[in-house]
Amino acid sequence: MENTIFFLSGFIHKLYDDISDNNEEISSQNIELIKVLMVCLMTISFMLDIGLSSFFVIITLIYWCIGKVDNEFWKACIPIPIITTLINLDKFEFVGFFDLFQRIIFVSILSISMIVEDKVCPEEISEIKICIRIITIFVGLLTIYLTQSFSSKKFIHSMIFFILGYMLSNFSYHIFKPYKALNTT
Repeated sequence: MENTIFFLSGFIHKLYDDISDNNEEISSQNIELIKVLMVCLMTISFMLDIGLSSFFVIITLIYWCIGKVDNEFWKACIPIPIITTLINLDKFEFVGFFDLFQRIIFVSILSISMIVEDKVCPEEISEIKICIRIITIFVGLLTIYLTQSFSSKKFIHSMIFFILGYMLSNFSYHIFKPYKALNTT
């Protein structure tokens, strides 16, 4: 069930981001519903896994510093990962050095991948970006399989399920344009 929450969080997060970035005309009721769903799912995800919450604190601070927090709603959401991380600090645990090493390696690879993708494909949509997203989905599924015995499995899997939802949402948005079904006034 938790992985479903992480997946849906990533999916709704990216759906709102794509709608916002592309200035899609969505009924105000539907856009507010998407925003509420995203805040609820993200908050629940952060409460379920402090590692995910902590990662978002770091990402949020980096994005804020480089000016990528680009609308008022995103700015209003900044406290969510910070608050959930502070609330759950007592739940942070790792099983020794190797567990911490696995997390650091995973976060490093993820961070480097995000930076490289942004440099290679700064545009919102391109064939290269779609191919990268498809490859990322397969790499994510392979990583889930390969990390089954890792002590940091819960953290890695929560991140990957979020990423899978994020990538699938972005892929389907640009291929199928699901926002059209939401465009009811």
